[in-house]
Amino acid sequence: MPALKLKPVAPGKLNKPAWFRTRTAELGPDHKAGEGAASLVTTGVYLDGERIGSVTGSLKANSLVRDWIPDRLGDGITQHSTARFHAVDGLVRTHLTDLQQHPIAHLAAA
Repeated sequence: MPALKLKPVAPGKLNKPAWFRTRTAELGPDHKAGEGAASLVTTGVYLDGERIGSVTGSLKANSLVRDWIPDRLGDGITQHSTARFHAVDGLVRTHLTDLQQHPIAHLAAA
């Protein structure tokens, strides 16, 4: 079986999240379903080489831009925008909170 080609996740120039300093997030290959405005793109998310979930993007109305959402978002975790990086960030923070390794993990669910 060929090795999976992963792409590094880039947060942009400002406001890198704390987890980004010590961990590596990567995206797997895109899987497209549907055509036109109904098309969805799902991408696997890998944290330090381990698959932790996926993010799905759907086209905005009358646009070529996609709104991205993670497959799960934990209690108390906020996704800051609909960009792909922010969906990945929400998924990573949810995963780290589940593992009790995120700064908000000690807070009780609201």
